[in-house]
Amino acid sequence: LSSIMEEPQVPITPVPLPVVTTTTPTAAELLRLIRRYTREEEWTTFQAICSPNQFDRTQAAKIFSDLIGLY
Repeated sequence: LSSIMEEPQVPITPVPLPVVTTTTPTAAELLRLIRRYTREEEWTTFQAICSPNQFDRTQAAKIFSDLIGLY
């Protein structure tokens, strides 16, 4: 009989996942964000308020819809 060679173990290091906010801001929080971003400038962008690093497309769509409903 031939012997079976054991494969060397390969260390697997965990990859940290980015922290994603699962809740969307309330209307009051949106207004606070807009006020904060427009303190020094008269305008801001939706991307500044709703960063792609924090929100997925579904959350961004809800925030955009809520934002339109504020005015």
